[in-house]
Parts: sequence; structure tokens; C-alpha cells
Amino acid sequence: WMRQGLIDLPPKPGELAPLWEAVHSAPTYKPGITVAKRRLEAYLGGMVGGQLPWVKEDGQVYRAGSGWPATLNMVSAGETANRRSLTANGYLRVDEVQHTPPQVYGAELSPMCSSTGAFQVFQGTIWPESLGEQLRPRLLEEQEADGIQRVYQVPWEVVAEHNEAYGDHVRAEIARLGENHPIIDSEYRLRTPRAAGAFLEPEDLDKLF
Repeated sequence: WMRQGLIDLPPKPGELAPLWEAVHSAPTYKPGITVAKRRLEAYLGGMVGGQLPWVKEDGQVYRAGSGWPATLNMVSAGETANRRSLTANGYLRVDEVQHTPPQVYGAELSPMCSSTGAFQVFQGTIWPESLGEQLRPRLLEEQEADGIQRVYQVPWEVVAEHNEAYGDHVRAEIARLGENHPIIDSEYRLRTPRAAGAFLEPEDLDKLF
């Protein structure tokens, strides 16, 4: 967001500052967007050391920089939320992609980048028939075609190497639920649980209750 050339350099005399806008979506406003807002404000006010001027508008729009201001819009991907008229020429981030309705992404989120070609970032876990599972085959094909990595998978063992408490938590969950539980596969091993259409196989469904 704050890399040199986007918001640090002032426009030339007589030149209008270009608009640089990004969009961050989450399945719900509370807690999804509220948590993201709190983390961003902590970063802007603390880690940056107060050196970067920024303001918050309308409760969920952040503007930073003095020369070429950058704008980050935070929106809910809930089906009743208002997202119309937003454009992303910086990036579009879709958080918790497994819980983002595919129809919301197709009708409102993806078109935000249609006129700009801005890159899109999807973050989440794996679940059958989810938006992430719909997008992954195409991304893997493109990755294979040009050699540019687009799909990054970080299973729980990798996180546990850097966070001992997380490793202890996952090992306790495996002991509680069992090695082949669909939640263990989806949330921690990043494997797609067995499914038939939009439904889990009966033996996997039984494990959820």
C-alpha cells in the first residue's frame, strides 16, 4: 500500500494526483471487517510511527499519504451489503474466500478490477463448492502455463514451526476429532474434504455433529 511511487511522491506541477484505490472484503462486517480495521489502525498508528498521515472516513474508508493519497475501502461480502460503484486499481483482497458467496464475487467484487486489471488476492481455507475451490483449478493452470506461482498453501505444520501455541492447538484438535476429520483436512491440512455436489459424504457429515 505504501510502496514508493504510489503515495510518497508528489505530483508534478499542474498534474493531478492519480487515484489509487484498493478494496478489502470479508464475509461479514462484524467481526471480519472490524478486526481488519483494528489491525490496520494499529499498524498505521504504531508500526509506522505516526510518520504517514492518514484519516478514516465513513467508518471504513482509509486514506493515507500527503502527495498521492491512497485509499483502502473495507467492505462486507454479505449478500445484503452495499458495495456498488467501488473500483480497485491497486488490488482487491478477498479474505475468508471459503465463506465469500460466489455470486457476490462474480457480480460485484470481480468487476471492481475489470477496467483496471488490478491484481486480486484470495485468502482462506479449503471447502467443497466454495469460491476458492472454483478459482483454484484456473489459477493452477495459469501457474503451470507461465511458471508464475499463484497458489500458495501453508499447512499447519509450517505455521507450527514459528508458533508453538498454534502447533499445540492443532495437535489437540487432531487428538479430539481424529486424523481424518473433515475440519482437520480443510482448516489445517488444506485438503478438500470428500464431497458429493455441495454436500459431504454421509460418513464425513456425521463427524461434524
